[in-house]
Amino acid sequence: MKRVLFRIACAVALAALVSSAGFAQEKKKNMVHVGGSFLLPTAEQRFTIENNRAVFELDKAYGLSIGYQRMIGAKMGLDFDVHFFETRDTARRMRVPAQSDKYTLMPAVLGLTFHTGGEFDIYGGPAVAYVTGDRDATVAPAVTLGLDATLGRRGWILRVNFKYIHFAVTDDEIDPKIAERLDVDLSGFDLDVNANPIIATAGIAYRF
Repeated sequence: MKRVLFRIACAVALAALVSSAGFAQEKKKNMVHVGGSFLLPTAEQRFTIENNRAVFELDKAYGLSIGYQRMIGAKMGLDFDVHFFETRDTARRMRVPAQSDKYTLMPAVLGLTFHTGGEFDIYGGPAVAYVTGDRDATVAPAVTLGLDATLGRRGWILRVNFKYIHFAVTDDEIDPKIAERLDVDLSGFDLDVNANPIIATAGIAYRF
């Protein structure tokens, strides 16, 4: 009797293993997503130029985001996102603000994410960002944290994502309006504006 029960248990376990393997093979591993993004700088740069103190910072900005995700395991994936922003540098001296012209900022982020799975999939992990646009390109470390909420059974997903990127924007041609407004000579002065932004993104995704 014990042998029969053991054989039945083995058969059930084997059937469950085959079934789960088939499900894993059928599971949709690819995702494309699009959404709106918000750039929130968390740092600023303080300078003393010709005995004049000034604070430079990157402005907040709204933009667009597109991306692709590929699951490389049951709980692990690769995420690639590109964000498009139009922002500007702002300088302050003695509460006198001055802004540069708008310029394009495009952070591209590749991350290794670990997922909880399920209809409300929480994920996060380390990433690397390549930040380019109208300023000097730079490579920076980043982290990502997000939530994918399944909408029905047709592959549509509500996606919310947060990224933190540790980088500075280099500006080797400071807008003359800033120097004029602050009454300082910035000719030939290279400016690194610490940004360290949080990028919040919300949008729609489709898994296939």
